[in-house]
Amino acid sequence: MVRVLLETPHLPPLPEVMALIPAEHRERVGHVASDFLSKLEDIVKQHRENYVTADVAFFCSHVKPKPPPGSSTK
Repeated sequence: MVRVLLETPHLPPLPEVMALIPAEHRERVGHVASDFLSKLEDIVKQHRENYVTADVAFFCSHVKPKPPPGSSTK
């Protein structure tokens, strides 16, 4: 899941990932990309605008380290 989120932070989960979730639970799973460095009020607003009503949320995060001097950034 972390790999998928890193590769597509702006997209909902891929069909291949959703296929791993039992069909009867898929409609209960959603994806909202958030910048947790934003103000709390902005994060709350974004989740409300996306109709997030959850008892549990999973948080995945990463920090992209600076590449060594002279290396490719691709």
